[in-house]
Amino acid sequence: MQVRKIRQDTKLITDKPKMVFACNHYPVLMSTVENLDAFFNRVHIIPFDNIVPKEEQIEGYADMLFREEGEGILLWMLEGYRRFLANGKKFTISKCIVKAQDEYRNSYRLPDLFVKEAIKFSPDKKVFTSELTEHLKEFCEYNDIKYRPEYLEAVRRILHTRGIANKKIRKGKKTKQGFDGIKLQEYEEDWTEGDSILDF
Repeated sequence: MQVRKIRQDTKLITDKPKMVFACNHYPVLMSTVENLDAFFNRVHIIPFDNIVPKEEQIEGYADMLFREEGEGILLWMLEGYRRFLANGKKFTISKCIVKAQDEYRNSYRLPDLFVKEAIKFSPDKKVFTSELTEHLKEFCEYNDIKYRPEYLEAVRRILHTRGIANKKIRKGKKTKQGFDGIKLQEYEEDWTEGDSILDF
């Protein structure tokens, strides 16, 4: 990229930028498991897990910190930048970052694998959403993954792309939300034996 400061000659910048996003939820990626590895190899999730109760929150806390500790925060940032440069312009990776990245990656890998391993497409079968949810929770437990509601939403999206919509269905004498055209594979008979199917 060519850049130019005011009243100065242009110069070529070959450095690559680092983008930082502050999010309440993981970004939803419109892609498939097979071609997401390149993305996940370049992203670092830095979790902020400390939730301050509403009664303990301080209004205008960011402004207060800037007024009272601004110089110290700036020095802290500069020290971090020196470490960043010394580390070859790479962020330091910690255990909590690795754990968060694994959770994010699994949020895409696990639902896709669940559909492949634990669901069979069968035109004459029906499954209530509550049944699928319990089956998904068992699948997570089997693979030592903590269940997250996002997994169910991802499964819904995958099934929708296969023409299986989440709608009201009648099964026996009950009418509830569910899926028409699939059945659940039984854990004991059909699921992979041994190590977690995510270990590859």
